[in-house]
Amino acid sequence: MQLADDGLRLSATDLANFLACRHLTRLDLDRVHGRIAGPPRFQWQQEEVQLLRERGDQHEAAYVETLAETVARLETRSQAETERAMRSGVAVIVQATLGEGRWMGRADVLRRVEGESALGDWAYEVVDTKLSRQTKAGTILQLCLYSDLLAEIQGRLPERMHVVSPGIDERQPFVTESHRVQDYMAYYRLVRERLEEAVAADGESGEAARSLQTYPDPVPHCDICNWRIACGGKRHDDDHSSLVASLPTLHRKELAKHGIDTLTALAQLPSPLPFSPKRGSVATLESAREQARVQLEGRNRKQPY
Repeated sequence: MQLADDGLRLSATDLANFLACRHLTRLDLDRVHGRIAGPPRFQWQQEEVQLLRERGDQHEAAYVETLAETVARLETRSQAETERAMRSGVAVIVQATLGEGRWMGRADVLRRVEGESALGDWAYEVVDTKLSRQTKAGTILQLCLYSDLLAEIQGRLPERMHVVSPGIDERQPFVTESHRVQDYMAYYRLVRERLEEAVAADGESGEAARSLQTYPDPVPHCDICNWRIACGGKRHDDDHSSLVASLPTLHRKELAKHGIDTLTALAQLPSPLPFSPKRGSVATLESAREQARVQLEGRNRKQPY
């Protein structure tokens, strides 16, 4: 997410982040508009990010080396350079810059395929090199965005998009997973539209503004998010119910419907429960209450629980 002279620019990462955590989008919007400072970067975090970046670059380079084709390695972030390479018909384009309107992207690899397009008797499909062996929804969204932006240049949507992950041994150093682009475009357009609506609502009032009133609920993306320390501090300051060990999101939402949204409130919940849950069993919520009591007692005695 970047603020340019002509407005806000969004990337494939922003799309994946929005899917993973809407509060992350809220924080990024506040940061890019100067309403808050960016998250602190500790030395260990910087080293971790650098290591992952280097491993990703090595994985991409190793895959490209296996392609017995003419390769164009683009050195600038210029879409004009990408278009020139595409119109030349080169077999492989590395680090291709794509953009249309406020959306931008940088695809790891574009591979030429046979088929008529605005370029000639050929077209291109997107290949993304990932270290993870499990393809996540965010990766699919990124590939869909790249494919959509690619279609603006070549005049047709690519038929397939591909993810290349590390293989299991030297005999199979890479595993390629291919997906039909049209199978995911409706899903991609829905998420993209929701993100654009959220961005448009930024700074507005009334109903539009409420769409971006978010809270840092814990999600799987927290493990790799730069904001995780700030969000964790907010939850601790609020004594949020997510601090209760092993309390699933479904049960937290059920408790919140009854005004129980802190660890202390859950610990002080009377027995038997004064309500019948619509989701989750009574026994599960009573077990969560006992866990909250143990944690609250440990906190008050300043002892670990």
